[in-house]
Amino acid sequence: MIILYLVLFGLMCVAGLLITLFSKELMIALAGVLITLLGVSGLMVIALADFNAVVQIMVYVGGIVILLIFGYMISNRQSTTGHITLDHFNRLSAFIMAGSLLALLTVAIMKSKFEQLPHFFTATVQEKADSTITGIGKAIFTQYLIAFEIAGLLLLTAFIYAASLTRMEKQD
Repeated sequence: MIILYLVLFGLMCVAGLLITLFSKELMIALAGVLITLLGVSGLMVIALADFNAVVQIMVYVGGIVILLIFGYMISNRQSTTGHITLDHFNRLSAFIMAGSLLALLTVAIMKSKFEQLPHFFTATVQEKADSTITGIGKAIFTQYLIAFEIAGLLLLTAFIYAASLTRMEKQD
């Protein structure tokens, strides 16, 4: 069953890559990046790197991609339509690189012996859930609570200031 999820998340990564590669619309290309990053976080969950998967979703999917979409939406470019121009050499080289990476990863997955990994098939769901999230959660909400709240307020302030700057430019 784990192999099935591994293949599905791998295909999700490749599908997002192909969408990004062959899309001429910027928003569709960003959606391809989003799909790829979600697939990578799924692969991290399979590898029992649960904290890394959550950070991947929160930082890259929830932060970077949304920031790029937000930047595209508030930009005042009326001369362009959002199309990306790529020549055939760029597409061919990107397709060759992506195909080579896919072939390399497929060979690596097929030669892996997942049964020999310790704690992979023998751990219960509760043991897997308690692996890293519990310790990090306790640390964030006890020892580092003030720093965590200050970082949140700083990010909120930066977001509000950026939104007010865009409104000021539109009024002028």
